[in-house]
Amino acid sequence: MDSIWSDTEIRNPSEDRLDRGPFSGKVAALINSVPPGAESTVFGLIGPWGSGKSSLLHLVEQSLDSITPLRFSPWSVADESGLLAEFFSTLMSGSDVFKTKKNLDVLLSLAQKSLPALGAVPLPFADKLAETAQSFISPTNWDTQFKQIDKILSEKNERILVIVDDVDRLHGDEVLTLIKTIRMLGRFRNVHYLLSYDHDALVDALKPRTGGRARAAQYLEKIVQYPLAIPPAQRMHLRNLLFEGLGTLSEGIASGRDEASFHRFAWFHDEVAYRSLSTVRAVKRFVAQASHYLDLIGIDEVDLSDFLAVTLLRLHYPAVYRQLQPWKDDLLGTVPLGSHGDELPDESAWADRFTRLAGPDEDDLSIITATMKNLFPGTVGRTHTREHMRISHPDYFDRYFVFGIPEGDVSDANVIADIHRILEHEGDDYAGEDFSSTFTSPTGAVAALEKAQLHAKPLIRDPATAAKLAEFVLGILPTHASTSLPLPLSTWLGDLIVMRPAFEDTAGLEATLRSLPEIQVLQDTIAHADTLLAHVFDKDELPDPDSTALTQLKQAVSGIGIEQLTEFAADPPTRCNLQRFSATYKLLKECGTLDQARMSISDAIRQGDLPLVSVALYFVGDIINAWPSQVALHIEGLSVLVNDDILSTADLTPPPNIADSHEFDPKVDVVVATIQAMRRPSTGEPGNGVAAKGT
Repeated sequence: MDSIWSDTEIRNPSEDRLDRGPFSGKVAALINSVPPGAESTVFGLIGPWGSGKSSLLHLVEQSLDSITPLRFSPWSVADESGLLAEFFSTLMSGSDVFKTKKNLDVLLSLAQKSLPALGAVPLPFADKLAETAQSFISPTNWDTQFKQIDKILSEKNERILVIVDDVDRLHGDEVLTLIKTIRMLGRFRNVHYLLSYDHDALVDALKPRTGGRARAAQYLEKIVQYPLAIPPAQRMHLRNLLFEGLGTLSEGIASGRDEASFHRFAWFHDEVAYRSLSTVRAVKRFVAQASHYLDLIGIDEVDLSDFLAVTLLRLHYPAVYRQLQPWKDDLLGTVPLGSHGDELPDESAWADRFTRLAGPDEDDLSIITATMKNLFPGTVGRTHTREHMRISHPDYFDRYFVFGIPEGDVSDANVIADIHRILEHEGDDYAGEDFSSTFTSPTGAVAALEKAQLHAKPLIRDPATAAKLAEFVLGILPTHASTSLPLPLSTWLGDLIVMRPAFEDTAGLEATLRSLPEIQVLQDTIAHADTLLAHVFDKDELPDPDSTALTQLKQAVSGIGIEQLTEFAADPPTRCNLQRFSATYKLLKECGTLDQARMSISDAIRQGDLPLVSVALYFVGDIINAWPSQVALHIEGLSVLVNDDILSTADLTPPPNIADSHEFDPKVDVVVATIQAMRRPSTGEPGNGVAAKGT
């Protein structure tokens, strides 16, 4: 990740994203205005945690004029003795005044009187202190030595600025020691201080030792003469910082889906999230977290806007985040079996849940509620949606918590990669390609096909792309075809057939279709394509398609379907054969080719290749579940497949494969009786000349 998205402070003006230059310049000008020889002055740079105080210190330091900046880090030492030692070490190491032995000895003598132990002064000055320890034990009192150092610094006329960052990191005793050091030991002329701290945090640290917040604040006011509050970062600057960071997450953001999701998050930020991302540190921490976890799962596996909103909950409202998985069924609107959905929480119930987690802070409650409505508009927000890849979609919910692909799921990134692999492949033979993790997966193919239909949607507006994908899908049909195709495969093929141009190799198309176990598996594909033409393209929702490919498909399907229907009709009407016959009949009806089927079957009966009784048996009620007296021939249905002249003249002798099985005797009797009655001239008597109706 780019270093600007770490929590490291900036060190030069070129890195300033918040336009803090004018403010830091004014702070530096105020410090520069302190004249040489002036008594010690304490400046305070005040701002909440994460507001950029450390970065501002660097900007101020670079604008100082004729003042030597010295960095004092009291929080880097272990105890109060170490803090005092670090202070004197800072003065000794940073100023030329104490390079002479005489001046250094005076400073070390004062340090000895201030420190409880000789060993408290860090190297390289501990050895020097030990060598002159006896000279420190002198009748010269602390005040005299303080004045000597003050005189040395005053005469040198060298101004020093001791910069102390993160004062609010110190514990109460350490803060008091620091303040005492500044007030009693460090108030030399020409030595000034710039402290950075969070006012509330520092007051809280002092409160137990000063008798309350009010006294702690008063105590602090006596020390810091110039408290300079950092102006809050402008909302637009923080927004720019945030989106500059998010823009580095992945090049995939430029894709159509992610771009739309990115814009949705922009709206969510501007309406809701900005209240939580109100400091530089909060923004950088958010970007760092989002980048880290998005790298684990991949930007192509989740909805970017939802992922970022969940990241906001995880960072700022962890109690809510921890409840998302236990609330899964309620959030997704999953209704228990046998229930009518009355058990799902209503808006009031959700408000109660959020209130318990948010506590007394009304702003927190507002942010939590708005975030949850954004993530789950169909349940919490009461606005129906189940968009692909969003956390509110049951197939994607778990991804937002396991930061990977859950067991049994299929990677969207793999699906997208395989789509492009298909498009880049030369020719139509994919025998050497492995799609076992997606389209031919024994367990994940259905999910992969459903994802492919969605991911390929913007691509297939190009007819050549649609044709390439259609050839591939037709090629894998035998892998999936049994008695039916998976619905995602049927509908995706329907999309592709409608969008592709005409088939150039119709013989190859027919050969592919003949490799299917049964042609009726394409019924849903053709029905879906017809629906697109009738209800989508006619409303100008998509470019006008070339329906030639669909017409060619119907013709090829019909030719094979009529052959199979004739074959089915020649076999006994077992339950399995009834289902196959019915499915093929519906397919031919969908293709609009039942007239062709009637001509073919009528010719077969006329030529003696197909008994009329065999065909008629498929239009008799189910004798397995009905009394024989309730069984009837559906003569209108039979008339769709058999010409009237055949019904009037064809032989009614059942073929051996039916006559030899007494299982079908009741049906045969109904067929023969009904057709014979239809053939007799009408006498006006009930039952004569009237075709029986199906039940």
